[in-house]
Amino acid sequence: MNGRHTSDLLNFQKVETILTRGGSLYSLSRSIALHAVLSNHKQSEQRKYPRFQPDIKMYVLHSTLGMVNNISINGMSYTYYQLPDALAKPLPTTGTIFSAEGGIIKDIPFTVLADTVKMESPPCFPELKQRRITFDGLTESQCDMLEEFILNHVMVPK
Repeated sequence: MNGRHTSDLLNFQKVETILTRGGSLYSLSRSIALHAVLSNHKQSEQRKYPRFQPDIKMYVLHSTLGMVNNISINGMSYTYYQLPDALAKPLPTTGTIFSAEGGIIKDIPFTVLADTVKMESPPCFPELKQRRITFDGLTESQCDMLEEFILNHVMVPK
């Protein structure tokens, strides 16, 4: 193990020690961002915040119903089905995120970064699409609710 990775591991162990001594939900969520920087340099260069896989089925309602693939404090990606010949309508500026266990966050501001076809199909069958969005203009209370929702519904690395 080289010196940089050893230093990163020691810094992360310090964060874990602080959290086991009574760290709050707020400090835990901030440590998640720190963990991404310490454990995955390549990903931290690409994204400002780490993305997490849902531990519990998580859904999004944004012009259609979709299933969340991954989520972070500043965005997410999800898959959904749409007929290939469906008319393009303007997308709403807000959406709702909810889980199979009842957690829900309404009116989250969404900005679409990409909307791509993952699997094409004949015109009479829906295509599987993936949409990547960013959360723009979150209020402080929305940000707090989103952090709590993420921590309660994803696999947090140990």
